[in-house]
Amino acid sequence: MSQTSHKRQKAGSIPATATNSPPLLMPRLMISEYVYGEGYEPTQSELQVRIRYRGNGFWSVNNGGHCYNIDKNWETEPKPSSRTEEFLARTRFNIVDAITLAKIAYNEMVTEHDRSNRLQESETNGNDSNGNDRD
Repeated sequence: MSQTSHKRQKAGSIPATATNSPPLLMPRLMISEYVYGEGYEPTQSELQVRIRYRGNGFWSVNNGGHCYNIDKNWETEPKPSSRTEEFLARTRFNIVDAITLAKIAYNEMVTEHDRSNRLQESETNGNDSNGNDRD
């Protein structure tokens, strides 16, 4: 495409590609899940919180087969046919609230993971949970 013909395009139009073919039309895309946390390997999934779109403007905060609820506790997510209205009311949020709760849940998970690692290291080294020698 010559510079002259490029200049003649209407303002706001998308220029053709270098092969002078029309641009590809993008399908309407919808984000259905966000991942908040470390890494994408399965071994790191315990340190991930997923924010999943559940329809009608509602999102859930998940880790494995569990949902984070409005009381900031994890609960097992039942099969769709077994989900009660009460369960849905506790575990479905608008996107802003879901992101806020995902951050809280993630920080709690990391704190617990770090505490567990310190405890395991202490036990391996013969120390109590405060790092003091047991002998």
